[in-house]
Amino acid sequence: MSNLRGAINTSQFEQGIKKLDVRDFIFQLEPEEAPFVALLNKVRKESTKDVEFFWFEDRLVGKYTAISKTTNSVGYTAAATSLVVDDADIFLPYDIVKNTRTDEVMLVTAVNVATNTITVRRGWGYTPAAAIQDDDPMFKLGNAQKEGWTAPESMVTTKSRLSNYIQIFSRTVELTTTANAVSTYGGNRRNYERKKVALELKRDLESQLLFGEPKLDTSEGEPRYQTGGLLYFLKKGGSPNLNGNGKRMNKTAFDMFLRDAFTYGSSEKILIASPMIIGQINSFAEPYLKTDDGVKKSWGIRFQTYVNAFGTLQLISSRQFVGAYSGWGIVIDPKEIVYRYLEGLDFKLSTDIQPPNTHKLLDEYHGQCGLEVHLAPKHAYIYNVTDTEN
Repeated sequence: MSNLRGAINTSQFEQGIKKLDVRDFIFQLEPEEAPFVALLNKVRKESTKDVEFFWFEDRLVGKYTAISKTTNSVGYTAAATSLVVDDADIFLPYDIVKNTRTDEVMLVTAVNVATNTITVRRGWGYTPAAAIQDDDPMFKLGNAQKEGWTAPESMVTTKSRLSNYIQIFSRTVELTTTANAVSTYGGNRRNYERKKVALELKRDLESQLLFGEPKLDTSEGEPRYQTGGLLYFLKKGGSPNLNGNGKRMNKTAFDMFLRDAFTYGSSEKILIASPMIIGQINSFAEPYLKTDDGVKKSWGIRFQTYVNAFGTLQLISSRQFVGAYSGWGIVIDPKEIVYRYLEGLDFKLSTDIQPPNTHKLLDEYHGQCGLEVHLAPKHAYIYNVTDTEN
């Protein structure tokens, strides 16, 4: 111990004697970012009694095909009656098919599915027969039977069976009874960590339901499951898509993309996308913005709904779309999405699950769930967009 002489300044204070000026709040860098999980409150929610769940999808018999590449790469003459198409399986005898490039209508008299060949009567309408080119679009109109006909062969589509797995999510909070009893800034430490872990789990669930791929892994004895996300089912099912080609989107390309995105399903859909894409869509309105003379306190555009001739699109910005996914966005039809959870095991917080002979506190958030995505053509996605000008 030593003596202090003269006026005492703060540099001479004993270590630890000063009361710290600490705000009684702990700031978090990342806010709650799970807009799709929040959206799940508005979609169907159904339990499942197995770790793998199934559904069937069906589509109408196709209406369009095209002339397949011919060996001479020239096509067919106006007299040719045997035509190879990309998909002959959409035809039955006496279907009417139209070449939409030449307007010629033909009557199908025979179908060979094995060779994708149809036999036709040429010029079966007002428009005369004309030469057919490779890749000419062929549009099936209807079926024309003669008077006193015999009922034709039946043709229906096969149903597609799809499936997904539930995934077991778990996050814990553990601290000693001593640590729980100590007073800390930010309030009770156990409660604080519970809230933070809940946000992290919500963020993990969001990432999985957007970008996951279905998987059953039995390599470790006990099975482990991964649930497939939206993007997996959209890519697999052939959803309409817009490739930004490494450039900014323009309004014309975006509107044409929406034409395809709204071909099937609801007239109101939701776009969950990166902040960059949402910003680019907002910028479409800037050329139409008018301002009055004088000083403006604010200027700019922010809208959450995009309307065009094909439908109405709600815009949701998600910070899940960052890094490799910063140029991505997903258009969803909420009516075709189902949140599935293992019966009795939806998300919940289990408290005080520690062994009785330990002086620790253990809490766990856990849930077993997955996603059911119907009819990929009713949804759509955007990818490979950047801020580089065209």
